[in-house]
Amino acid sequence: MKQQSAPKDALHILTSYVSKIKTPSKQEAFLSALLAVGYAGLRQVECSNREGVKFPFNGGSIRFYSDCLHSDVSNLRNNKGIALKGVPDPYQSPYGHKASYLRYWLPNFNEAKKAVSLVNRLRKKRGEEPISAENEWLILHVFFGS
Repeated sequence: MKQQSAPKDALHILTSYVSKIKTPSKQEAFLSALLAVGYAGLRQVECSNREGVKFPFNGGSIRFYSDCLHSDVSNLRNNKGIALKGVPDPYQSPYGHKASYLRYWLPNFNEAKKAVSLVNRLRKKRGEEPISAENEWLILHVFFGS
């Protein structure tokens, strides 16, 4: 029996739909990861897995990968006005090699709120729904009292 291929119209509809799906930008993924980890923060060695680190976020998950975390931090600080705290965080590999990285996090509620606002703007720009009020509260409650 001869196998039939999909009609050209169906293929066109499918490919046009797939091309409209936009993935989160690196900036959105970085902000989402920072919000997901709270005060635990992120350091380069944790973000350099080529597969991306998967963080639970907004009822789902987000992957973030960076081979130059300090540049991502600098971009947020200088271009988006979001302050991040960074402190030295020593690291020892399973092989005994030592390195010192900076661990970065959102230092307080106001900066976390700015991060959520920017994530929502980036989500809207790519056609995604903003973070729901319930999920926003779940994300931001970690930063209350700071």
